[in-house]
Amino acid sequence: MKKRVRYCLFILFVLIAFPVCTDYTNASFAGTGNRDPNTPVDTERYNEIISRLVVDTKKAHLFSDYLLFLSAMDAYTKMDYYQSLEDIDKFLSLYQDTYLSKDVRLLKIKALYATLDEQDIWPEIDGCFEKDTYYYSITLKDTLKEIRDYLKDFPSDPEARYLYAKTLKKAGMERESGDIFKSLYIKVDTHYTELKDEVSPDDLSTGEIIRMSKNLRRSLRLRESESLLLTRLNKLAGSDRRSLYTPLADTYFRMKDYTKAAFYYQKSDNVQKAAISFYRAGKYDLFENMIDLARDKKTKETCTLFLLKGIRKRRDMKFDEALKIFRMAYRNYPCEEESLWHIAWTEYLMGDFLSASYNFRDLYSLHRNPGYLYWQARSLESLGQNAKRLYSSIEGDSFYAILGRMRSGGISLTSGRVELRDSFKKENLIFDEKIHNLSKAKTPESVDFPDSLSITFERADFLRSVGLRDYAIKEIDSYRPEGNYDRLKICRYLQSLDAFNESFRCASKLKRYPGTSVLLYPAVYSDIVNKISTDYHIDPLIIFSVMREESRFNSKAISRSGALGLMQIMPFTARRMAKSLGYETALLSDNEIMRPDINITLGSYYLDQLLGEFGSVPVAVAAYNAGEGAVRRWLKAYQYNEVDEFIEDIPYKETRLYVKKVLRSYFKYMAIYGQKQ
Repeated sequence: MKKRVRYCLFILFVLIAFPVCTDYTNASFAGTGNRDPNTPVDTERYNEIISRLVVDTKKAHLFSDYLLFLSAMDAYTKMDYYQSLEDIDKFLSLYQDTYLSKDVRLLKIKALYATLDEQDIWPEIDGCFEKDTYYYSITLKDTLKEIRDYLKDFPSDPEARYLYAKTLKKAGMERESGDIFKSLYIKVDTHYTELKDEVSPDDLSTGEIIRMSKNLRRSLRLRESESLLLTRLNKLAGSDRRSLYTPLADTYFRMKDYTKAAFYYQKSDNVQKAAISFYRAGKYDLFENMIDLARDKKTKETCTLFLLKGIRKRRDMKFDEALKIFRMAYRNYPCEEESLWHIAWTEYLMGDFLSASYNFRDLYSLHRNPGYLYWQARSLESLGQNAKRLYSSIEGDSFYAILGRMRSGGISLTSGRVELRDSFKKENLIFDEKIHNLSKAKTPESVDFPDSLSITFERADFLRSVGLRDYAIKEIDSYRPEGNYDRLKICRYLQSLDAFNESFRCASKLKRYPGTSVLLYPAVYSDIVNKISTDYHIDPLIIFSVMREESRFNSKAISRSGALGLMQIMPFTARRMAKSLGYETALLSDNEIMRPDINITLGSYYLDQLLGEFGSVPVAVAAYNAGEGAVRRWLKAYQYNEVDEFIEDIPYKETRLYVKKVLRSYFKYMAIYGQKQ
């Protein structure tokens, strides 16, 4: 104990002798991040980190706030709550307005709760305890005030609300605690499993059941949503059941059980969604029945149904019938732009390029969408006219602007494999050396920066080195750059931390500042990608492009549909690919699938299989998103002259946009990392 006291006195001396500068922190960032402050690193390493700071006088000066914070954390994890509270109070007296204050205040709430619980004073009002040389007075009233003050600043913090409810319950305030437990249970957020012991679905009103089912769907607990709604439905009768039909339908739609979804949408009189569900289920006769019921409603939703009907006719090569439907929708429903687009696109596919060019021209003049100008130029080109001027007039860096520049330069997307500039050849790629290293570089020592920025980098360097990556990100985020050059260095440092969402946001503020493109299109995990691209003979730039659009390089990403990791591969697809590669599939858990090396390997191998089958990057990318079966049907339905026609005619909007995004990224990567031939 004496050693502990001497150690704390030394920290106190450091704090008094070398008060830390606060100009590099910012109170507005106090609420950033959702990391549990209890476990930033392995708890056994707290003393090791503190020791490293204390033995270096300069670091002790620079990290006096972290000395107190980590000391408080160390004491808390060792259940020395009184010592933790002492360190917390010292911290808050000195560093109330820093980005660490939120985590420290939450830690104080946890320590106060643990102290009261340890002493088992509930439901007494006051407690006053002495621990060795430190005397700390604790009252239930003050603890509740501490939590309430925190919740005024961070009202949606689930951890604090959960502790608040537990504190109220321990104090015998059952009604108040029950209300909070219920609201947290309905949100299906932190502590959802523990809250099942506090709240039953029987305690919820039907309106609360509906809200909870929506949150269950958001968290991919679709079966739980179904069970929750059906259980309540079976307890109700007559008109009371009606409000549950729509959430049940929404649940089945998310489960892709479109027949059941249509059944419940019909019961809720939602004709439009029932029609779409029947369409997705392939029950086109019932889809037609829904259209007849909706015909007299002159709404955009009704128009959407007619457009779906016309699209189906077009895919069946019944162009005249499709045009008749689109023109009727254009005249009678409030969806002129969408209807005219489908009229023009149908005319293009059936070879009426002159009429299509007029309609694309009208669309562009009204709405200025670059896609309309691109297809006007394609129509005129198909008529034998020179469309280079139109292609060159497509401004910006959209997918269509890139295609326009390619076509004006005599390059087209053929029906074969897309390998612009022979991009796969390793000698034509330079991301490993020059540009990739630039994108991952830290601040060069030869450049002079404001003292506050130098301090920020030094602090972040140390935090990263001891495993406190999230706090290194907070440290960087807390700095306010004085100009674009400062911001560029900040963005690069964030990227070096693999904080890609933060680095993308940072770089987007730089616009066209030199060096920005490498930040927006980084060559991440290039060592893994290099090996895999060689093993499977797949263009590494395609792998980067897919990762960028699928997950923004977040290795822990999980989609609403359950796709995992950097390349957002579905678990069943991953295990299928793993089996082909000779993996022990029974041992391949979701966590293993999310490992960057395994995820990139399986996703790239899947892409390679698709490239082998379809022979075209855009078509393979479409199959990666929508599945091989869907793409086979689309290719069978129509013979496309060029790949851009296939892309534009993809029936699934999500897949159509996805392919355009991946190809745009691919062209960007080529422009940055591929040497011109």
